[in-house]
Amino acid sequence: MADKLDQMSAEGFDQAVEKAFTDAEKDTYEYEGKTYAAHPAATLFPLLGEDDFDALVSSLRLNGMRTPIVLLGDQIVDGRNRFRAAKKAGVKIIFEQIDPKEDICKFVMDMNIHRRNLTPGRKVALASTLRRMAIRIEQMRREAMREQVRNSREKEAGPGGGPDAPAEGNSAEAGPAAAGQGAEDAAGGGSGTDGAPAADVVAEAAKAAEEKAPHALDNPSSLVSRKKAAEFAGVSPTSLKRFDKVVETAPELQEEIVEGKMSVSDAAVVSEENPELRRQVVEDVRQGRARTGAQAIEQRTGRAPKAHTRPKASGGGRGPQSGGAEGGVAGMPPLPTVDGGADGKAAASSGAAAPADSPAASGGGAPQRAPSPALSSLALSPALLLAGVRKLMPVIDFDPCSSAAAQQRVRAQRYFDREQDGCQKAWDGASYVFPPPKFAGRFASKLMGEMFAGRVPRALFLAPSDLADEDEALLLRSSKLTGIVYQLERTEFEVEDGKPVKAPSRMVLYVFGFERKELYDAFDPWGKVLIPAGR
Repeated sequence: MADKLDQMSAEGFDQAVEKAFTDAEKDTYEYEGKTYAAHPAATLFPLLGEDDFDALVSSLRLNGMRTPIVLLGDQIVDGRNRFRAAKKAGVKIIFEQIDPKEDICKFVMDMNIHRRNLTPGRKVALASTLRRMAIRIEQMRREAMREQVRNSREKEAGPGGGPDAPAEGNSAEAGPAAAGQGAEDAAGGGSGTDGAPAADVVAEAAKAAEEKAPHALDNPSSLVSRKKAAEFAGVSPTSLKRFDKVVETAPELQEEIVEGKMSVSDAAVVSEENPELRRQVVEDVRQGRARTGAQAIEQRTGRAPKAHTRPKASGGGRGPQSGGAEGGVAGMPPLPTVDGGADGKAAASSGAAAPADSPAASGGGAPQRAPSPALSSLALSPALLLAGVRKLMPVIDFDPCSSAAAQQRVRAQRYFDREQDGCQKAWDGASYVFPPPKFAGRFASKLMGEMFAGRVPRALFLAPSDLADEDEALLLRSSKLTGIVYQLERTEFEVEDGKPVKAPSRMVLYVFGFERKELYDAFDPWGKVLIPAGR
């Protein structure tokens, strides 16, 4: 693993990573005579716009700061917006130090990637950049340790060298094996050099590295793995791999992906064409002369894209791109992602057809990721969440998916029992919707239809964070979306007929038709309030 990481610079670190390190040095904050700087990973996410920033200032003036600024030493890992807003509001700023063992890049992704203004393309771009940053930090960490090992050897050998001094070409840099051994020694896998205890080497390395490279001692990140980075961002590893390939071969297409003009799979197809044809294809798609890059290629050349005519690999290799859902390969559905299941692994898709009575088969919603395996359809809404719901909606007109037991908490004026299939009936009035996780996509589609028809003016929609990308995008495109509340910890749910269960994924509350300022006061105790850009 060490050798592979050391050689990964061949992949290249795009300008976003370099810019993040540069921006972090300039992005400083003063408070009570002390200076704080942003962590590079935090600078990848933009600051709030003027309207949303003013709303945050108003909330802080009213309620004070409830969510601390998260620090790693003197670096702001999370909370740059809160810091600025608190200073403007004139309220006391509170801080908390992150656990030094925390995976910093993963933490930053966890806190930010689920902001609802992120398109699937922007998510995969950020996942790629954060992964590259994680690799960069890991390289810095290892190099800092190696340098200290070299210094320790030189110190023990003395100015004139000695019998134990490393010969030229035989230092920790001499080769991958030696470098890897130096890193293992420094990390505690054995003693240091010339009998120096590994702990002493690490302590000296920490002091030297902190002065030379403040991020060199960040805890090693799991995001160096493409699979893990994709999993935490909620995109498929296939999409992330394709994106990295596009950036390497046709970097001009990155903007098209981020802006949602092309899907990752479509951009991967376009990237295999010559530069001039790529430029023409981008223009055709932007001007609406073609729906996809593949279509534009066919219109301009009279042939199929090169990616579609490549011979299949022997032994069941991948065939032409299907043009289906993001991340799909050879007509297969995208890899499902489950946010933190029992074993922390994504469930595997069987590729089998959906049952005839399922939402996907009936046309009532997009294909779902693997359903949350433990959250029962009989789970009851958390009391803390309902307290916030009642602040926004003192009277709940309608609950389309409920039960008599659930209504002892929700107390809606009207509700459909789960057996009544609320997706087949008309809704009416301000609604609170908490569907069974496996049918969340179907109810999301129904809610958007009812709001478009004007029958539901305001709504609160509770769903797992592993909602399918297509269903999530449907909710985020709504002009009535006020914001979302992203739960920071998985909730223990009470159920109607059994013991409480821990939800396998965190929950997300989508809020439609309310004022922004109301969200912070209502839901700050339950989760992180996020307002889409431009709202």
